[in-house]
Amino acid sequence: MTYYVNTTAELPNKSVDLVDENIQNLMNARMKYSKNPLLGYLNINSLRYKIIDLREIVKKLQLDYFVISETKIDESFPNAQFFIKGYDIRNRRDRTKNGGGLIEYVKKGLICRSVKDFETKYSETICSEITISNKKWLCISVYRPPSATNIKIFFEELSKSMNLAANRYDSIIVIGDFNIDIKNENSIGFNELEEFCDIFNLTNLVKTETCITRSHKSLIDLILTNKKCSFQGTLASEIGLSDYHKIISTFMKSHYVRLKPKRIYYRDYKNFHKSNLLSDLKNTNFSFSTSNGNENYKSLTNSFQKVVDNHAPMKERIIRGNDAPFMNKEFRKAIYTRSRLKNKFFKFPSMENKIAYKRQRNKCVSLRKKSIKKYFCNLDKKQLSSNKSFWKVIKPFLVNKGLNSNTDIMLIENDKIITNEKELSKKFNEQYVNIVERTCNIKPDTLPSYKGTDELGDIIDSIIMKHGQHPSILEIQKRVNISDESDKLNYHSNFVVSLEEVGSLLKSLDNKKASGLDNLPNSLIKLAHDFLAKPLTKAINDSLSVSIFPDEAKTAVVVPIDKGTDKKNEISNFRPVSLLNCFAKIYEKTISTRITLAMDSFFSPYISAYRENFSCQNVLIRLLEEWREKLDNNYIVGGTLMDLSKAFDCVPHDLLIAKFNAYGFPREFLFLIYSYLENRKQCVKINNYSSNFLDVLSGVPQGSVLGPILFNVFFNDFFWVFEKQMFITMLMITH
Repeated sequence: MTYYVNTTAELPNKSVDLVDENIQNLMNARMKYSKNPLLGYLNINSLRYKIIDLREIVKKLQLDYFVISETKIDESFPNAQFFIKGYDIRNRRDRTKNGGGLIEYVKKGLICRSVKDFETKYSETICSEITISNKKWLCISVYRPPSATNIKIFFEELSKSMNLAANRYDSIIVIGDFNIDIKNENSIGFNELEEFCDIFNLTNLVKTETCITRSHKSLIDLILTNKKCSFQGTLASEIGLSDYHKIISTFMKSHYVRLKPKRIYYRDYKNFHKSNLLSDLKNTNFSFSTSNGNENYKSLTNSFQKVVDNHAPMKERIIRGNDAPFMNKEFRKAIYTRSRLKNKFFKFPSMENKIAYKRQRNKCVSLRKKSIKKYFCNLDKKQLSSNKSFWKVIKPFLVNKGLNSNTDIMLIENDKIITNEKELSKKFNEQYVNIVERTCNIKPDTLPSYKGTDELGDIIDSIIMKHGQHPSILEIQKRVNISDESDKLNYHSNFVVSLEEVGSLLKSLDNKKASGLDNLPNSLIKLAHDFLAKPLTKAINDSLSVSIFPDEAKTAVVVPIDKGTDKKNEISNFRPVSLLNCFAKIYEKTISTRITLAMDSFFSPYISAYRENFSCQNVLIRLLEEWREKLDNNYIVGGTLMDLSKAFDCVPHDLLIAKFNAYGFPREFLFLIYSYLENRKQCVKINNYSSNFLDVLSGVPQGSVLGPILFNVFFNDFFWVFEKQMFITMLMITH
């Protein structure tokens, strides 16, 4: 936090810390114009070494839109290294790690989209459309390096962007470091800049010098706009992040609706004691008075939930931002000292102050490296015991995945901005349950409800007859030799679970997985495995014996997950992930294990997704070897890459059941899968609001245990159809 400065006896009593004063002035302006969007720009001169300081500054100033120039990063630096809580990195324009570069930050809740077709090849610009109060602004962020001698080409390129913008936008703002002193008529490029402003009717809002060196002061960081009356409170402030440049900022006079603080519900473990919970569970009666699978599942869930609520009640809180994971007390103190010495050197540029500042700066660089090393050395080895846990720790330093939050959602439909969480959850749910019809313009065949086994048997017979001549069914029947019922899997011997199996599944639960509608955390279920294994085993076997999947285990809470595309405000940018109750997942795991064993000999070796001992490596090795073999034999090798849009969502239930029948699964199993797929319900939850429950008409749930294996069963015969051309097949199916 570079703006906390030690104003001790080393500085004259009459001097006031300039950085601290400027930041306080910006904070006061932020309070004065609290409802107005704040735009900013800073030439930071190497972002990688100053991101921690930048996070703290942004946290105080609450900028809504800002661009950093001279980032000095390239594509080897992932966005995750420069993540700022509450902001999206919408655009980057990197040059090299030795110079140049732009990065654009947008506060969550501000409507912003890239307009890359306005950006030119040679000039360093980022073009974005910002929507505020239903008014669209084009913001062009610029960096012209001082080494760029051909000013004419620079302004020709920038004029191309402006000419394109003039046809689509009435309101334009150009913000950036032009490296042309607009106050000095003798400055190189002054005439070209003045002509550019005259042609496009642009006015500069910044009035004071923005770049201060020991030899001169200049106004080279500019905010140009054709709507000067739409801005107020423009400032140029030294905040201690850049060697010579001030941050330039301005407030727009219009308002936009900011997102509410993020609130979450959680279980309070403040007064939780493991021994007390286990004691209560020991005295709880989990026995069932019936063999009804539905009633037993409900009874077990309610009994356990009642005990858990007494020991770890549900509460609500606001989540706030944190420091970098490797930040420690020594490193933070060193940053404070560096800031103080830097400001002292700029005010009193003596050799003594210069040496002191550079020594402290080098110390901070060394401490940062040591802090990161210490952070990794002190990690619990259990956190790195698997590929998944390893990458969860490492990926913020290497890749961009995991930056997007599903809690800050804003949609635009027919130029209408939708931020109300209740309305958003309703729209998402309607989109997901009708995904087939809206994607393919075909209404899916839904599974009818039934009363009794006889009626269900007639429905199954009609499904098998309906798809009897389907190409997939015919292909499966060629490969799978089922002559009579004796060749089929024995349901009653294979679909019985043991106490040991259920106990093992309970003990292997991942504590970090999200809970479902019942809000029962995996950690407590895992802790209580000795008390839950026996009643849960009975409940599962009661359900399997009559081929019924419990209704409450088919209810899901769906969370929209940001895909990370540029279309942040379109509903297609979010994929649905179902959060299921933990007990439901145990049910599904027992079924999934048996399907995997039965299908293992039938699965194509070209399917690497969702299979044990298969991974991306299998895909890549097979692909490379087959290509190499064909090239060695003078073949021409080509690849067809396919993205199966809405793959999980578009699986037709009836055809999936017909395929299971063709693979030789017994009739009782078809009843069970029918029960699993039929009458599924879901709601969409966004922050504190949930939509009404709607029936799921097609597809297999993403986020479930059975979903991936069901998809593999459905898709498996596709590879048989293309077996002769398998060297160009879809080997990329991995995740």
